[in-house]
Amino acid sequence: MNNALSSVIVIPLTRSKKDWPTRVDISVKGESGQACIEHIRSISKERFLEKINSVTKLEMASIRKHLLAVFAESTLTIKKTR
Repeated sequence: MNNALSSVIVIPLTRSKKDWPTRVDISVKGESGQACIEHIRSISKERFLEKINSVTKLEMASIRKHLLAVFAESTLTIKKTR
């Protein structure tokens, strides 16, 4: 899907560790950090300078699990407005 678009969906990374349900522990170039699910967004491909790393299959599975939990929770809290 990302090949056909001029933008990509990204999950920012941080070295600051929080015990939050929207954070996933990952390792980038041997340093521990977290993927910040709460800051997911779309950005232009032009903003990328270089690829620094890829997540492991285990990290990606954990990210997917957290994304599903976040979006499932948000669908439960949608309320009708006038």
